[in-house]
Amino acid sequence: MGFPGLIRAAQGTRAVVVCLGVANVEPRLEGFVLWSRLMAGEGEPLPAEVSIQWEVSADEQFRQLVQLGEQIAQSLWAHSVHIDVRGLGASRPHW
Repeated sequence: MGFPGLIRAAQGTRAVVVCLGVANVEPRLEGFVLWSRLMAGEGEPLPAEVSIQWEVSADEQFRQLVQLGEQIAQSLWAHSVHIDVRGLGASRPHW
């Protein structure tokens, strides 16, 4: 199942905006694996490593964050990220 998403990745003081979406590739009872791939905006190349921040919320407006983290997207893996989210409340939606 895919989710529209916007990932903002910072490189120094300049932001690279990426919009390839987020997919839930492995749903489980108390979590899931999120997958996305970064792409540079406006034809600029991405650096070899890009730090991204991710959030999971109990509400659609992201006022009740239940997990957050940071991960490095590397050019070696085509700037794709796989985030294994665990320990969530079972049988309820998350954003």
